[in-house]
Amino acid sequence: MSSRPAAPPPSGQLVDVGGYRLQLACLGDGGPTVVMEAAIGETGLLWSLVQPAVAQLAPACVYDRAGLGWSDPSPEPRTAAAMVDELHTLLSTAQVPSPMCWSVSVDAAGLSWLPSPTRDPGDHHLALDVMVATCPTGGIVAARSAAAAHHEPG
Repeated sequence: MSSRPAAPPPSGQLVDVGGYRLQLACLGDGGPTVVMEAAIGETGLLWSLVQPAVAQLAPACVYDRAGLGWSDPSPEPRTAAAMVDELHTLLSTAQVPSPMCWSVSVDAAGLSWLPSPTRDPGDHHLALDVMVATCPTGGIVAARSAAAAHHEPG
C-alpha cells in the first residue's frame, strides 16, 4: 500500500494530439476565446486564479504542455516548432472556436501563438500582449495589455 495520496483528476479534458494526450481546461462562453500560456516549465494551474475571472467575460482555456501536469510526454523533441504544432493540434482537435487571443507570460511561452507554416493561413487569431509579473507578495500583475488583429506579413 502506497503512502502517497492519489493524484487529483485532470481539471479539464485529455485530448489526443497524435498518440499522446494534452490536458485542456476551458471555462466560459462567447468569444473570442482566450488561451492562457503558462511560463516555460509551468502548468496551466499557474492561471488558476485568473482563468475564472476571464471566463466571466469570454471563454478562457489553459493547457499543460507535453510532459507537464496531466499531459503525457511527447515523442517529439521539445522545440518551439513542436510546441506550436502541439498547441494548434490541441485547439483544433478540441474544436476550440476562433478567433482566439493569447494571454502570454513574460518568457518564451509567447512563441506558441505564432503562426505555424504547417497551419492553414486562414486561421484567425488575435494577439493579446500581456506582460505578467509576480509581485513580492505573491500576486500577479498585468503590466501592459493590447489586442490587435493578427495578420501575416507581406
